[in-house]
Amino acid sequence: MNRIFRALEAFAVGDAMGMVTEFMTRRQISTRFEFVSDLLEPEHSPIHKNLARGQITDDTEQVLYLIKLYNEKRNFSQETVKEALCRWVDECDPVGKGYIGPSTKRAIEAFKNKEEFESLGTTSGPQ
Repeated sequence: MNRIFRALEAFAVGDAMGMVTEFMTRRQISTRFEFVSDLLEPEHSPIHKNLARGQITDDTEQVLYLIKLYNEKRNFSQETVKEALCRWVDECDPVGKGYIGPSTKRAIEAFKNKEEFESLGTTSGPQ
């Protein structure tokens, strides 16, 4: 169990450290920051200016919700994933925080409305 906690801690720290550079290319990161070895100020982020320095993003929040529900239900079904993501949206306000992508938002709305979501399409990043 200690290894799992250490892995989750490393994931969250990596998420917080990478928050400012999310959606930047390797070249953009190296040109702008050279090398990221510390927490950066969100004002340098193209998409997360509204978050606090060192704040985790949707990546860590979703992982925690998925793990919690996997543990509660003792299964890894598609329905469990849908339920965990719907709980995450309802409880963490990713829309208000500005870090839910359009395809994720559409998919979760489809989950909640019991609609098919496979044909919604995908995007990469905010639009």
